[in-house]
Amino acid sequence: MKQWILLVLFLPHILFSEEKTLPLVLSVPKAGGHLVLKMLSLFPEPPECVWADHIVSHDMEELSLEDAKVSKVIIIRDLRDVFVSLVYWFDAQVAEGLVNRHLAAKRKGLRERIQHWRSCSFDEKLQIVLEDGAESFYYEGFMRENIEQACHLLKGEKTQVMRFEDLIGVQGGGSQEAQEECIRRFAEVFSQSLSEEEVKRVSDKTFGKTHASAFDRTFRKGQIGSWKEHYNEKNLLLFYMRYGRYQKLLGY
Repeated sequence: MKQWILLVLFLPHILFSEEKTLPLVLSVPKAGGHLVLKMLSLFPEPPECVWADHIVSHDMEELSLEDAKVSKVIIIRDLRDVFVSLVYWFDAQVAEGLVNRHLAAKRKGLRERIQHWRSCSFDEKLQIVLEDGAESFYYEGFMRENIEQACHLLKGEKTQVMRFEDLIGVQGGGSQEAQEECIRRFAEVFSQSLSEEEVKRVSDKTFGKTHASAFDRTFRKGQIGSWKEHYNEKNLLLFYMRYGRYQKLLGY
């Protein structure tokens, strides 16, 4: 699992000053954190930020999320799609032998957990990630903690909320107008002013694999509403029992 990362996107000549407070760009896991990094890397002057593709982790105590002086951008997504994306991501991590990079590698029984995962149907895997328990490759309660923290931060001072559904654009089932507005809002966070031509250029290249980028490595399909093709009745009921109130708080 990633630690907090200081990103100086494509600007290696800029030195980080301890006196400079950088905006935090945080996402609920599988909500589009890498999509945002790709978008920012396409800015004429890619900005500095502190980025993480999760909000809470056992090893992330050094930054204060409650600091009212720090600008924050929280990336959210329909949680039903988040959990579908998580299943496919775990599948890829298992297939590529990379799952030991996550917190599960610090616990006993990882090999057995991998073997069990490989034997499961998609419905069974989705149930595992929805239960967010011992069979997941994250520590127990990881997803719930992150979702709760995202809901808590929504109304914080100097906090902007960006939706995956607005960021993804036409090719992901959204709209160009909403995507371009998100790009402008990000530019404002970093005190940048982009021309309409620059906004359009960023928009045209943001969707996964339309423009080669290292940030495409986690991209699969990037579609809004793919959950409709993946949930059986049992898992949909489980989702609403565990996450229904968070879904509502996030505005879905």
